[in-house]
Amino acid sequence: MLRKIIFLLACSLFALKVIAAPTTLPEFLKSSEELRGKAKIAKDFKGKAAELKKLEAQLNEVRAEFKKKKPTGDKVPTAQHEVTVFYYSLTPLFEIAKKDQADSKECAQAERRILSSANQGKIEGAPHDKDSLEVIAWHKLLCD
Repeated sequence: MLRKIIFLLACSLFALKVIAAPTTLPEFLKSSEELRGKAKIAKDFKGKAAELKKLEAQLNEVRAEFKKKKPTGDKVPTAQHEVTVFYYSLTPLFEIAKKDQADSKECAQAERRILSSANQGKIEGAPHDKDSLEVIAWHKLLCD
């Protein structure tokens, strides 16, 4: 009887972790949009930055899980690659969020890095991906 209880408890905790933590790019985009919605309501830079830091923490948690499950062979799983690219696209904004206030010079540099990353490997004038649009939206929120 005790074994069954322990087994059920372990399964439920595992299920909660799986349900709670986003692991794919679409899940992260949804989480990012929710956090950005909360950030829009924030009255000051620190409130907006706090929401972005929550997203950074989620991404770091999943990236740590990815590192534990090293891919076999040369091919990195698509989900892992997409989440990693999304993380690195947001990196300039994570750096700004660590400051007390957004600096116009840092925001301009971040914008150049974000747009460069978003346009990489695309035909000139091609529309941006959803993840690139999300990063651009975060930039506008933090820096405008």
